[in-house]
Amino acid sequence: MSETANTCNDESVTLTGTMHVKDHSTLGSDGRLHFEATISDASVKGVALITGARYVESSTQTETTNFSSDGAPSETTVTMTSNLTRLGEDGTADDLRSHLVLHMTYNANGVPTASTDDSRIDCR
Repeated sequence: MSETANTCNDESVTLTGTMHVKDHSTLGSDGRLHFEATISDASVKGVALITGARYVESSTQTETTNFSSDGAPSETTVTMTSNLTRLGEDGTADDLRSHLVLHMTYNANGVPTASTDDSRIDCR
């Protein structure tokens, strides 16, 4: 069980459901490690704490990381998408859609050399 905020209508929503986690790592012949992870949810349902409105949520988070045995150089990309949908529509824009992409690159000295961030939040 977790709690999230629907910023479209300032409701706090308690969520329950199941998360699926899948990860995979590979060590290359060059000594670099490649790591991938995916976290997704299934059958997640929620209830607003004050209004009692019912919600369903679907979300996915993926991470891909490549790095050498000493940790640098490295690069990581994280993508997160979440949809919080209120059931029983009443015409208000109370469905929260969010999307985030982060990408970070570090050189052999561990110094950041690139960082990008793409973040979008939408109420429907």
